[in-house]
Amino acid sequence: MLNIFSAVFGLAAIVAIGYVFKRVGWVQASNVGIFSKIILYVTLPALIVTSFNSTVIEPSLFMVTAVAAFAILIQMGVGVFVLERAGGPRERVFALLNAGNYNVGNFAIPFLTTLVGPPAVVTAAMFDMGQGVLVAGIGYATAMAISRGKPVTFAAVVKEAFKNPVMIAYLVMVTLRMLDITLPDGVIEFTARLGGANTFVALFMLGVALELRLNRESYRRAVLHLGVRYAFTIVLSLLVWFVVPLALEFRVPLIMLLWAPIASLAPALTAEAGGDFQLSSFVTAVSTVIGMIMMPIVLVILT
Repeated sequence: MLNIFSAVFGLAAIVAIGYVFKRVGWVQASNVGIFSKIILYVTLPALIVTSFNSTVIEPSLFMVTAVAAFAILIQMGVGVFVLERAGGPRERVFALLNAGNYNVGNFAIPFLTTLVGPPAVVTAAMFDMGQGVLVAGIGYATAMAISRGKPVTFAAVVKEAFKNPVMIAYLVMVTLRMLDITLPDGVIEFTARLGGANTFVALFMLGVALELRLNRESYRRAVLHLGVRYAFTIVLSLLVWFVVPLALEFRVPLIMLLWAPIASLAPALTAEAGGDFQLSSFVTAVSTVIGMIMMPIVLVILT
């Protein structure tokens, strides 16, 4: 239990450091674009390559990927067509990139490794594969098309998705693992060094971007999006527990993953696509606090 609290406070401390650096003027909120580029083009692709290189993909575990895809698509749809149906491009971009994603690599995997063990890491990898393609690939590409005022066509989405290095990293590594191909140790040693910086850079950026004083409309939207997110999480958690035919060692971490916070990558993607970056940073921070509380509670309840 001490390890859990140490991990929680360590993650929170990085966010706090970024926020303090901004408050004292050592970094500016305008520097967020630099951090987002580092994450999108360097540290996160490297983390994906390193994480997937040794992952054994069992066919039955594609059910975990299917649950992730279902959760993300439903939340994206509700966000765009219900919660932000009256909004403009900026609001729809926010819904696409923040209404349905999960912080797996930077947050959930350290928790699951400490609390559950190796089966949880495999579950998290399969879950992350589903959200990587949908959020970093299709969701980001659609958001970019909307922000640029272009029609959202299949060809446009595919073209934009394959400009995203995160999407490319997922597709390449999943293909290699399905073919049982691993990269040389020298390559993985290099990507591990780069990917090891992802947690710090992403959470530090979140602290720099964090703005606790929002206008009333932004607070209303934050409460609405988070309320829908966690109502859906409760329903889907019950369905996974009582309906999904997975072994207990995979079902428990899958439900814990559903309580993981919004991905720390979401503000970076939102900024790149011209969405409401401050609101994205705020809901990501709030969901991180909720995830720190709920993931251990879920484990205790289920076991």
